[in-house]
Amino acid sequence: MDAPRKAKRAKTSTSRMDFAGSVSAVRRFLQTIERAEISPKATVRFETPPGEQAQVDWAEIGYFLDEEGIERKIYAFLMVLSYSRMLFVEFVTEISTESLIACHQKAFAYFGGYTQRILYDNMKQVRLSRDEWNPLFQDFLGHYGIIGNTRRPYRARTKGKVERAVLYLRDGFLKGREFGNLADLRQQGFYWQEEVANRRIHATTKEKPVELIKNEQLLPSANVTEYRLAAKASRRVSAEGFVHYTGSRYSVSPQAVGKTILVEQEEQILRVKSDDLIIAEHQISTKKNADVINAEHVAEMWKLSLGKTPVPNSRKLQALFNSEVAVTPLQRYEEVIG
Repeated sequence: MDAPRKAKRAKTSTSRMDFAGSVSAVRRFLQTIERAEISPKATVRFETPPGEQAQVDWAEIGYFLDEEGIERKIYAFLMVLSYSRMLFVEFVTEISTESLIACHQKAFAYFGGYTQRILYDNMKQVRLSRDEWNPLFQDFLGHYGIIGNTRRPYRARTKGKVERAVLYLRDGFLKGREFGNLADLRQQGFYWQEEVANRRIHATTKEKPVELIKNEQLLPSANVTEYRLAAKASRRVSAEGFVHYTGSRYSVSPQAVGKTILVEQEEQILRVKSDDLIIAEHQISTKKNADVINAEHVAEMWKLSLGKTPVPNSRKLQALFNSEVAVTPLQRYEEVIG
């Protein structure tokens, strides 16, 4: 009984596969097929339309003497227009968000405008975390209506144009040159940018950037009011619900505790923003080390932290703070709690 069943099973298997050969024959056949080698670094190049995108990066370039003769670490800010490959370089001594914004403004002035989008690395001046943008930098981009993008993690080649510009700066400008100080570095760098980098025939486009930029469809920066950086700053809200600004503390809603927010001063008014929403407004204190508080903010904090604990009266509450300046009278505290 077993033999016929085995024979029937073998016949069925042969009819399904249409092949009656041995496994060894299959292996010998597969060895004759030339295996294609695919590079794990294979990348499809995308050319960007005029005016669509720019790419930005920082680069550490070494130590140089500043104007006062002090040796400082120097960084290069680079912006490349993705279509024309026009390059702007600025050498700076620090890479704060304020410095990044100032470099952008100089680049916009040099190009005569800016692109619809700008691509960045995941630098802290742009993103505080995967889900949180730097509020000061986000405010700057919003002022110009620019869409900011950051590259995908572990995909540095998504901003390859500026990455190659960094290598070009190192090999084509810095290598083999001598610089007396930071001022000399900047002077030589501007000449190289003007007469060499932007006038060479680019290896990819086969055109000179100074010629291709004529076709760039940049948004004119002259049509936008100047971004006033001096009146803005990013701050982290303390556990007590305050932000520090020019030597004093200003209260905010307890929902903002631990967040990094934007503070901006307009004349004598301080506005506190989170996600483009104004969450507090205060009169600027005329004294140092003052606690400028809003009774509603303190009331909310008291409820969240102490629950049913009796609320102190206005005199006791004022004793807790050096609150010589307050937008809202402390007497309203009891009204809010009630």
